Amino acid sequence: SIEDTRKLVEAGINELGENRADMFLEKYEALKDLDIKWHFFGVVQSRKIKDIVNKITCLHSLDRLSLAIELNKKLRSE
Repeated sequence: SIEDTRKLVEAGINELGENRADMFLEKYEALKDLDIKWHFFGVVQSRKIKDIVNKITCLHSLDRLSLAIELNKKLRSE
């Protein structure tokens, strides 16, 4: 939950991961006042990459060339 995540950060844990884009975005928005390094390790659809690309520190689930191409496009355009 968002509140449990906040407690983790307040306890000194600031590298956190999420595997669902919708849950990640919800937590990211609710906790953007905190210094969190976000990792994303779930399968991400190409159309969702634009929503998470500049909000995460590391994408652990790059599993296909088409996603790498889309990711590269988003990184170059921003």
